[in-house]
Amino acid sequence: EETKIEIKGLREEVRILEERQQQLTVRAPITGVVASFQIEQLLQDRPVHRGEVLLEVMDETGPWRLELEIEEHRVGHILRAQEQSGTEQLPVEFILATSTEATFTGELERLATRSATSPELGSVVEAFVSTDAQSLPDRRIGAEVSAKISCGDRALGYVLFGDVIEFVRQRLWL
Repeated sequence: EETKIEIKGLREEVRILEERQQQLTVRAPITGVVASFQIEQLLQDRPVHRGEVLLEVMDETGPWRLELEIEEHRVGHILRAQEQSGTEQLPVEFILATSTEATFTGELERLATRSATSPELGSVVEAFVSTDAQSLPDRRIGAEVSAKISCGDRALGYVLFGDVIEFVRQRLWL
């Protein structure tokens, strides 16, 4: 009788452990491709808390967009162009790092309202550009791009020496 009680307790313990193990299984809310790299190295021997973002899953069949990081001191040009055109949408040309022989186009959807910190650029503002995914030859999640946002016409001297003038104004102007 004692053994039966012990077996019943152990079965209950096994059920509880199996239930806990099922709760450890992470399921994505959408069907897609895992966009994170080196997953095993990222997650191995790492404590994880409930609600913590572990992986990025992207839906390849959904709409694609570019996520650009614009240096904070250049955002004024974009804001001025948006004000002059009367719309937030500005034309964008970009080159994919995975396909440098062709230029693609898109449209600026929106500009973030807050700045963020980037390890390479310092203080940046995120910009989101919509594009036709079917026109992209080699779609890679996380691929680098070089982009130009059309902010209107400027004087040739400003275009060529604008960065020098801004540097002098910020660093040397008293």
